[in-house]
Amino acid sequence: MERFSTYRNATQAQLNKGMLPRVTDAGHDDPHLEPLARYWVQRPGVTKALGDKWDRDWFLGWRDIARASDSRTFVPSVMPASAVGHTNPLAFPKLSANGPLLHAVWSTVAFDYVARQKLSGTHMTYGVLKQLACPTPITFEAPTPWQADISLAEWVKSYVLELSYTSWRLQPYATEMGDEGPPFHWDPERRALLRADLEAAFLHVYGLTRAEAEHILDSFPVTRRYEERDQGEYRTRRLALEAYAWRQPPHAADTDGRPWSTSRQDRAHAIPRGPHVPNDLKRAHTIGSQRRNGQALMLLNAGTPWRWTRCG
Repeated sequence: MERFSTYRNATQAQLNKGMLPRVTDAGHDDPHLEPLARYWVQRPGVTKALGDKWDRDWFLGWRDIARASDSRTFVPSVMPASAVGHTNPLAFPKLSANGPLLHAVWSTVAFDYVARQKLSGTHMTYGVLKQLACPTPITFEAPTPWQADISLAEWVKSYVLELSYTSWRLQPYATEMGDEGPPFHWDPERRALLRADLEAAFLHVYGLTRAEAEHILDSFPVTRRYEERDQGEYRTRRLALEAYAWRQPPHAADTDGRPWSTSRQDRAHAIPRGPHVPNDLKRAHTIGSQRRNGQALMLLNAGTPWRWTRCG
C-alpha cells in the first residue's frame, strides 16, 4: 500500500527539498488514514482511461525510478484504483487472482537481485520488467515444500494479505484473496518476521543454496547500512537466513558439506501461516489453531486468537 509519505502538513521547506512527511508506524496502524495527494483527477477520467483493461478496485504497480542510493531497486505496491502517473507503471494480470502472487515475488530480495542485474539506467520500464526471471503461475499450484498440505499459492497469499491489508481502502484486494475480515494492525516487529519468512521462501523457490542466499542478502549495502544504524544489526539478513534454514530439507548441507539444522520445536508454530514469531510474541509455542475462510489461523498467545491482530 502506498502510504509512505503525504502532502498533509508538509512545510514549504520540505516541499522545496522534495521530502514529504512520512507516515509514522502509528499512522500506518490507523486503517482509516490515507495520504494526501498533490494532484487530483476526476474519477470518470480514470474509468475512461482504464476502458476494459481492468475490472478490479485495486491496482498493482511499481516505482519507475530506481536509484543506486535506495534500499531496493524494484519497489512494488498495491493501491486502491485511482489515477497514477507514468512514474508508477501498472500491471494487469490476466487472472486477477494471480496479482497477490506477483506482488509477493516482486517484493523479495531474490527478485530485486535479478532486477539489478538487468537494469543499466534509473528507470524500471515495462521493457526491463518483461526480461526479469520470475516464477510462473504453475509454480504456485504445487504443494508448499515445507507444508505439503497446502499449495504454495495459499501459503504465500496468507502473508500478502496480512502485510498489505492495513487500510480499509484495500478491502477489495483482501476480498480478491478470499478474506472478509477487517484490516490488520501494523506491528513493525511482526511485519519484519513475516517479510523474512517470505524472503526465505522465495530464496528456496528460486532454487538457491545457502551460500547463494547469503551472497544475495550481502549485496544490499544500503539496507545493511540503514539497519545497522537503526537496529544495531543487519536484521533482514539474520531473520531471512534463520527462516531459510528452517525450510532447508533434512538432507541438505551447507557449503562445507555439513547438514544444516535448526530447532524444529522453535519453528512448530509456523504452519501454515508460518511467521517465525519470537518467543516473546508466541509464548514459546503455538497454543492452537482455528479455521476461518479455509485457512488455519494461529493463536499467538493463550486465549488470544491470531485474528485479534486485526483492527476492530
